[in-house]
Amino acid sequence: MNLPVLLSQNPAQRYLDAIERNPNLLPTTKRQYARTVERAVRDGVNMSDPLALRDYGQTVSVSAALYLRGAIASWADRLQLMIESQVQPSPESVAEAQAAIMRLNALSRAIRTRQQSGEKAHLWLSSYETHRLLIAPDPTTLQGMRDKVCIALLVGAGLRRNEATKVTWAQFLRQGDRWVLSVLGKGAKNRVIPIADEMAQLLLSWQRISDSEGRILRRLFKGDRLGDSLGSTSIYNIVQRYGNLIGHDNLQPHDLRRTYAQIGYESAIPLTQISKLLGHSSLAVTQTYLNIDLNLEETISDFVPFS
Repeated sequence: MNLPVLLSQNPAQRYLDAIERNPNLLPTTKRQYARTVERAVRDGVNMSDPLALRDYGQTVSVSAALYLRGAIASWADRLQLMIESQVQPSPESVAEAQAAIMRLNALSRAIRTRQQSGEKAHLWLSSYETHRLLIAPDPTTLQGMRDKVCIALLVGAGLRRNEATKVTWAQFLRQGDRWVLSVLGKGAKNRVIPIADEMAQLLLSWQRISDSEGRILRRLFKGDRLGDSLGSTSIYNIVQRYGNLIGHDNLQPHDLRRTYAQIGYESAIPLTQISKLLGHSSLAVTQTYLNIDLNLEETISDFVPFS
């Protein structure tokens, strides 16, 4: 189906179609997203009205609001994939789709979950937003390359901010067919984090430019002179700067770690492995990182062969 036909569909149908076609979502997540969209439609919510979605998000459970945001993000991701898959997209169709993606991201941000007193709001980036964040720094400059590496360590390896400040080139290792990061985390616990080849190539490029020893993340002075390790405040400022560029004016470094966990969960990585990669002490801690809630409509017990 082409872009003009897709863009002419009603919003709810677009969301349901995008959810069904999203290869990164688990079947259970697809069902949860679809049920949430269908429930909102039954409740009379205008799915293209940010104010209506904002108000609706305050009346439903936190998980329902997050599922609704995920459904909208799935549609934005699909539009982006359709643009990239077209051999010779017309400027008009690209502009129309990009405008639609911007509207969808605005709709997603309009949904706010109810927050308990003293509770800090959490944020998970969609795949499309994660991609935009990673390509935002200019890798042709020393600062842009350094910033790109910084963001990659947070969202591509799930490092805590203080871990990113301390990780050294000696911890960037080749193990068999994979590049890995060997990280010393909380409680002096070591963990090995396999990373994507594309991220490894980014690190290798930065290593050739910066230094083959010492800390991976370094301060920069005037004249592109490299200093010592980058502090945690500087990492915070980097995330804030590029978060602003993608429409999230208060993006936190820990939001990128949560996004890393959520990407793993939606890509069918076992929860136990996600927990290990994050360096968590228990699965309960890992579950707080994920955009999931207890599903009473479907559970593991339903699939146990009792008879």
